[in-house]
Amino acid sequence: MLFTVEKPRLLWDNWLYFWEGKYFLYYLANKEGGPWDAFGLAMSDDAVHWTDLGDILSKDPGATWMGTGHVWKSPGFDDDGKFIINYSEWHGPEGTGQQYILFAESTDLVHWKKLAHRFGPDERWYNANNGGNSRWDTINPLPRPGGGLYGFWTATPKSHPAGIGFGESDDGVHWRALPAPEIDWGSNPIPSSIEIGGVEQFRGKYYNMIGAMFPNSIGGMFLLEATDPAGPYVAAARNYHLLTSRHGWTYYSRFFPGPDGLYVNHQSIEDLSRSGGARFVHVAPIKRAMLDNAGTFFLGYWERTDGLKGEKIALKPGPAIECGEYRARALNPAVDPHTGLVVEGVVPVPATDAERVGMYFEVKIQRIDDHVWFAVLVGRGGRASIGILDPMDGTFEELDTTDRAYEFGQSATLRLLVRGGLVEVYLADVLLQSATMPLPPTGKVGLVTRTHGAIGDPLPGRFTAWTMEKNYH
Repeated sequence: MLFTVEKPRLLWDNWLYFWEGKYFLYYLANKEGGPWDAFGLAMSDDAVHWTDLGDILSKDPGATWMGTGHVWKSPGFDDDGKFIINYSEWHGPEGTGQQYILFAESTDLVHWKKLAHRFGPDERWYNANNGGNSRWDTINPLPRPGGGLYGFWTATPKSHPAGIGFGESDDGVHWRALPAPEIDWGSNPIPSSIEIGGVEQFRGKYYNMIGAMFPNSIGGMFLLEATDPAGPYVAAARNYHLLTSRHGWTYYSRFFPGPDGLYVNHQSIEDLSRSGGARFVHVAPIKRAMLDNAGTFFLGYWERTDGLKGEKIALKPGPAIECGEYRARALNPAVDPHTGLVVEGVVPVPATDAERVGMYFEVKIQRIDDHVWFAVLVGRGGRASIGILDPMDGTFEELDTTDRAYEFGQSATLRLLVRGGLVEVYLADVLLQSATMPLPPTGKVGLVTRTHGAIGDPLPGRFTAWTMEKNYH
């Protein structure tokens, strides 16, 4: 929604760096059908409009494929003016080979010189030369008290495969592995393996966003917390399911410090392959890192995302129609789903399980030439339910539900960003969900509520809409 590349190039993991008023968006890239083999770079002055510079770093010829990366200042930056990027490469056979972390340096964040040093697993604490059971990928650095850096990376500790790689460096290039931090998963299922997305110290606590996939269940980015960088880490008591779904809608969130705070970026996955369409990976709109009064970490709307708003449009509500337990109003005229849409409006936050309020987007069932609604509904306490609503009989097939456990009050601003099949939903500027329509959108949208009591009509006239600008090339 914020940025993607045109096929045959593809992107996957992405990370950002802010320096001297410019945003540098790095992404893992390949050509469709080939291995991940390069880093691409896009640049922006406002974090909304992006210019793609193409590939800026490629894997070595002897490597099978390339992993993801991160960018940081050299600890001696005041003297050497150098930035460091790390990348990983896979060497050797699939079952017994090894992934290594390598480094390059730059003085302008665009042109990179590879360094000779290669960092591999320390066999005292981590598996080595064991294929996928000895992961070693992408260092996320944080300042170490007294100088140098602590680092966190994807690894496979001997104590348990679902673990964190941890170590330290004096110069940002030569790293020493340390014992893997302990993790207390509480009552949550323990994943078979994890990937480290981003770690950041935020108001005295360390927040660790980890990626995990559970077969036939919820997957994405989960939240661990600690009071010490070396751990132990515990599963967050609230908002543990930071950026998850049952359908692989999102993945791999990263932190980056911006001009006025801490931010998070991640990828959104638009997948229409089940209905004969294509699969695209997008850089999602950047989120603001936010804490409530209890210290619970949330992803929030960043006001700079308003830069996506293009022409203001008047969506006029049509007559109310009954759909089983739901009441709906179409908003006219239809919009171009590929251009995109931003919609904002104040809604009452439902206080009972019977009440829901939200929006629908018409999608096409191509095999039978029929239409249903992809509905985004807000329920009691801001709980988000996303699914397929059949306007003929009012049945609702829930695809995903998210409960942020946030105090939203009696009313709040509901904000939706829509482009193609991608949808982002915010309530009171807290991200409820980043979702993907499973069927092609037609451009017809509307408001929908359940119960005719406390919620009443679908709030005609309270919503404002804009088309989205074309914001990358």
